[in-house]
Amino acid sequence: VGTSSNIGNNVGLFGFTNNGATIKNVTLENYKINGGYGNNVGALIGYARGTTITKVTTKGSIYLGYSRYNSENIGGIVGHVETESSMTITQCHTEGSITTSSAGYQVGGIVGLSEAAASRSVSITNSYSTMQVSGNDSIGGILGWGSRSYISYCYGTGKVTGRGEN
Repeated sequence: VGTSSNIGNNVGLFGFTNNGATIKNVTLENYKINGGYGNNVGALIGYARGTTITKVTTKGSIYLGYSRYNSENIGGIVGHVETESSMTITQCHTEGSITTSSAGYQVGGIVGLSEAAASRSVSITNSYSTMQVSGNDSIGGILGWGSRSYISYCYGTGKVTGRGEN
């Protein structure tokens, strides 16, 4: 996709997964997502609702360069996580880069945006990221932005660059 076009919403190997889905033992190598702008962009899943993710490795790059529109919820494994039940991401690894030209909100090495319903949670455990991550606001080596999200036994060693806040 050229750098002046919309790559769309819910972009990844799986664009959208729904409650009860399980993805495990997957390796994506040398992937390249290159486009103008998009929301909910992840190497594995663009938008994951109530999905269990185990033993996933992604190695590649995401580049969103068209700055006329915002790009939101961008992650090395999942762009946007939402759940009304508890959800886990465990034993996962990412490496490579996520680069956004002048936009880019909620950008993370593993997950861009994570949100769970009241009394529920999203857990990221026993995982790590060496991914270089850049964006405008809410940028993180593991998670860009989360509510009711827990990170345990994880680390991130990639360079994180934010042009705005958080």
